[in-house]
Amino acid sequence: MNKMRPTRKFSRRDLLRIGGGAAVAAAGAAAGVGFLPRWAGKVLRPLSPVGAANMALLTPTIVKNMIASDGWIYLPGSIPTVHPDDLAPAGLTTYVFGFRDVTGVAPNLALAQQGKVQNSAPQLYFDELDNVQVNLANLGLKIRPDLFDGHTMHWHGFRNALPMFDGVPEMSMSVPTGSDFPYFYRPHDAGTYMYHCHFE
Repeated sequence: MNKMRPTRKFSRRDLLRIGGGAAVAAAGAAAGVGFLPRWAGKVLRPLSPVGAANMALLTPTIVKNMIASDGWIYLPGSIPTVHPDDLAPAGLTTYVFGFRDVTGVAPNLALAQQGKVQNSAPQLYFDELDNVQVNLANLGLKIRPDLFDGHTMHWHGFRNALPMFDGVPEMSMSVPTGSDFPYFYRPHDAGTYMYHCHFE
């Protein structure tokens, strides 16, 4: 009698492990030597002066400060029973989660921007190969303090150097309420790209 072994489904985590292993192997092949022995010996060593000089090249040339919060906005038109929201203050129609650019604003005034989001989100302009840092501070939800949603910045079509800055919280960083996180980008491809919060 043959005993059936239980089969395990192929998961997203398995795919990431295989992809990570392939990336390590490709890096080693590109270098012409085994990658893992070289990497393992350098984990705890300080940077050489040349390595430190190369790190200085990654110093941000553009720094933007953004807050994430909630708020009311105005959208034209009407959809009965849905829009405009009955709870909206006078002159506004729709409750949203969103962003606001607070670059150059004093920290105490930036904190006062909770509940004041922009529609659409602030436009960000960069040149190719700029070293860009976007500091995202999650101020929490003023109108819905019962929710503890994180915030992220996720770009469509924009190639990130590291998955950590992709903004999909299952595979990268999300910013919890009351915290901030520096996203780092180095644009390579000219174009116009959309970004949004990808939390939930």
